[in-house]
Amino acid sequence: MKVRMKNPFSLKGETALITGGGTGLGFGIASSFVRAGARAVLVGRRAGVLEKAARQLGKAATFEPHDVTRFDEADDLIRRIVRRAGPISIRVNNAGVHLKKPALDTTPAEFDAVLQTHVVAAFSLTRAVLPAMVRRKHGNILFTASMASLFGIPLVLAYATAKSAYLGMLRTQSRSV
Repeated sequence: MKVRMKNPFSLKGETALITGGGTGLGFGIASSFVRAGARAVLVGRRAGVLEKAARQLGKAATFEPHDVTRFDEADDLIRRIVRRAGPISIRVNNAGVHLKKPALDTTPAEFDAVLQTHVVAAFSLTRAVLPAMVRRKHGNILFTASMASLFGIPLVLAYATAKSAYLGMLRTQSRSV
């Protein structure tokens, strides 16, 4: 008798929402998910970049232009995506901005913009997808942190702070849901 084991790397039937999914690491994550059988929904500010990326990924990918710093629109974004692609079972917090500047030259507004994009946006979109995941008792939320959150790296104060906040948010959420 042959015993068939389920492929532990299969994401068949899963839908992943990936912010910053049109380029770089986000696109790489989306590509890996699609190869593993998931549907990928790419979210970012630039519709043309997202459309090109989704076309490269094939029929398992779609996109939704959205500025993640529009926190009051997070629930609407999630509703649109669920209508088009089905329930979100994987949420990847990947959108971000990078500011490479000495601390003394970084303005409070620049520092705040990095925190808003990385931390508050990740919180608002995670908060928007979490209730359905909890109801279904199925879902994963991923955060892309950085070594900058662990080590003092020159010229990236705002980025390192944002990624450190990610770790605190992740640790707390994993124990409170």
